[in-house]
Amino acid sequence: MLNLDFAKRVIIETAKQEWVDSPASGVRRKLLEREEAERGRATSIVEYKPGASFSTHERAPSLC
Repeated sequence: MLNLDFAKRVIIETAKQEWVDSPASGVRRKLLEREEAERGRATSIVEYKPGASFSTHERAPSLC
């Protein structure tokens, strides 16, 4: 789990974060919050390199 206690204020300095390779080829990300590894809720900044594989997936409906 990463940053899932929404009762706490969190400041993430993404400029200082390292990029993490995604399972998808040519895709890197900076995780902001995550429920479980490669499943469940996740929020990240994503970088797609030229020629990266891109696939869409269904998202759960927003509660807002």
